[in-house]
Amino acid sequence: MVGEASNGSGAMAAAERFEPDAVLLDVRLGGESGFNVARSLTGRWPELAIVLMSVDSDTSAELARACGARAFVPKQRLHAVDLQALLEGEPPE
Repeated sequence: MVGEASNGSGAMAAAERFEPDAVLLDVRLGGESGFNVARSLTGRWPELAIVLMSVDSDTSAELARACGARAFVPKQRLHAVDLQALLEGEPPE
């Protein structure tokens, strides 16, 4: 099942409703930070696999992991990345 949310509170509500195994999360959510949303999600569900993405490719993997995400992928590379491997904890190539 796939759920969708357009902001942080929607993401939290969707996670409560769908109990996802994984979340693909944009770094920019309008006026909200995807980093903060990732912290909130992993604070509630520590084992939740989160992959951050953005059109800004200058976000570091370390910054992504610091907020609880498994990885960061620039949107331009998203089509070429094996999300399953990222969600299982393998670093992106």
